[in-house]
Amino acid sequence: MAYLKKNKNKVGKIYYLSKIQSPNFAKDMFISLKTSDYEVALERHQEVESFENAIKRGITFEWSWNKDAKGKTKIKKLTLNELVNNFVKTHKTNVRPSTIKRYLCGYNSLMSVIGKTCPPQSITNASIETWKQVVVEQGRKNNGINIDLRAIKTLLLWARDEGHIKKMPKIKMMPTQVHIKYLTDSDWDKLMTSKINQFYLDTFELLRDIGVRRSDLVMGEIEGNFLVVSGEVEKTGLDKEIHLSVDQIAKVQQVHDLRDKHLTNGYSLKNFLDRISKVFNKACKEVGIYEQGKTSLHCLRHTFAVRTYLECRDIFKVCQLLHHTSVTTTEKYARLNLNRLEQDFPSLLKVSKVSKLRVLETNKVATINDLGTSSRLYN
Repeated sequence: MAYLKKNKNKVGKIYYLSKIQSPNFAKDMFISLKTSDYEVALERHQEVESFENAIKRGITFEWSWNKDAKGKTKIKKLTLNELVNNFVKTHKTNVRPSTIKRYLCGYNSLMSVIGKTCPPQSITNASIETWKQVVVEQGRKNNGINIDLRAIKTLLLWARDEGHIKKMPKIKMMPTQVHIKYLTDSDWDKLMTSKINQFYLDTFELLRDIGVRRSDLVMGEIEGNFLVVSGEVEKTGLDKEIHLSVDQIAKVQQVHDLRDKHLTNGYSLKNFLDRISKVFNKACKEVGIYEQGKTSLHCLRHTFAVRTYLECRDIFKVCQLLHHTSVTTTEKYARLNLNRLEQDFPSLLKVSKVSKLRVLETNKVATINDLGTSSRLYN
């Protein structure tokens, strides 16, 4: 509900405002009625009330009492920049800051090509394709472009739902090839010969063995035998718990001790996270296992996934251990050639053979039981 609010300025002059509250707003909205006359203010306030629902959906108006309105209230045409600002304001409360930041990268890139003042309703398929062509020429990779396209699609879907645009342009993703870069047993043995500080080697081993993201390891907290990661800092937005061995607890504590020392010395958390990644790349280059554009710290999470899949042959278990919200995300590991994985991880070969025998034995028992059931039916 809108409220008529009476105020006084510094010199004691009275003026009136319409106050609108909504859970979509970070703070209350005030619309100047530009009068000190109560009856005129009441009339204008009633006009604001008639458009209250639209205002709460993010639509802005040029009010009849404004100079440029020529005595008639009309919808103020939003610019793309204003649409982005409204989107951010309404999503700040339930979307992670890092996600908002990533969205803005895509929106700023789009606005740099089609302009900040571009009306959202004029964004067409051609507009999106023009932007794609520009960023490709700038050297952007398809995976990064697709991240921006998903952000743009989210913005435009919201704009359509809120009535800012009538038609949603078709957004075609860039073609990508899923490449899973993992460290083989041979790669791992080479990495462990690196001359970098033992702390980093221990950290890399920890990331490979528990499969968490870099941020989960650094920003999670130890609770008993578990590393607990709050949904506020976790990519999926869900709380998660990772069971740790005694040795792993000690290694996590080392990371947290250095993190705290780093922050105490005035450095940012991002600086600490980036440092771990840079040292990993440096070590990989030192021992000759670095591939440009493919090798990154995230390879250790991939390594955990493929090793786990080779051991258990259960993609649902891998999904659970990686804390993916959908098994669809995990299925890429099941498409890998198992014979190749056995070649790349000879240290797990005995374990994988046991897992294979268990699967065969389970199928054999199931077949025998089925046959037994059939024979009883026919006897």
